[in-house]
Amino acid sequence: MDSRGVDGLEAGRAALLAAERADEQRSLTARLDSRESLAEFRAYCNAHDLDFELDDIAEDTQPRAVQYDLSTPQLDALVATFEMGSFNIPRDTTLGEVADYFGISTHAASERFR
Repeated sequence: MDSRGVDGLEAGRAALLAAERADEQRSLTARLDSRESLAEFRAYCNAHDLDFELDDIAEDTQPRAVQYDLSTPQLDALVATFEMGSFNIPRDTTLGEVADYFGISTHAASERFR
């Protein structure tokens, strides 16, 4: 797989965890959010004539809130903020709009992120 494979990770909504190169072989380790994302990544590779070989699949066994030591309100705020586009550049929403969505003050929304 060449460097275009990294572009394909974006197509599959994946996080690149590691990349290795040995001779002409390249290996990527990535975290995808679903099997649908894996299918999108595979489709990207196929469409761009990139060799793709899946070596392993591991499922997360812990809920995200436990995995990252988040309270339920913190996780809900983080997910909603992401889905509303607050992390996009340029931002599609503001912290105030996220606060309004939850019916809380901007200060309270800011505290959830800290």
